[in-house]
Amino acid sequence: MLLWDSVRVLTRLVGRLGQATEQTFSGFRNSTRAARRRMQAIQRMTAQQRHQQQNKKYRQLIGITEQVVASAGSVLQQSRKTKGQDLNQDLAIAELRKQIKHYRELAQRVIDQARRRVLEGESLRPPKKSFPSLNPTPI
Repeated sequence: MLLWDSVRVLTRLVGRLGQATEQTFSGFRNSTRAARRRMQAIQRMTAQQRHQQQNKKYRQLIGITEQVVASAGSVLQQSRKTKGQDLNQDLAIAELRKQIKHYRELAQRVIDQARRRVLEGESLRPPKKSFPSLNPTPI
């Protein structure tokens, strides 16, 4: 489940950023447990339960993921002027901020896809791949 992975990865990166900057970020809450429970509930559903209850659980999981993504954005704002004690720490902070930004963008795509696929019933097919001709061209 990519929604759960998004919550887990962003929470871990924000924790590492907090350790690197030696500060706690206001407004960021560890929601991995709540997200994991929703994900496990979805995975344990039978086909009949999935038909009846899937949307409710997905809405909850999407909501948790959106909250974590928004909070991670707040952390980026709070830490934008943070400096480390030396050059190595500055580089580590910059790299963590870069990773948080990257995974926020991925999580936003996952949220959009989950909402469209599960809640709106849209079929999300990958684009057709074009393969080169298997017949060699004559020279």
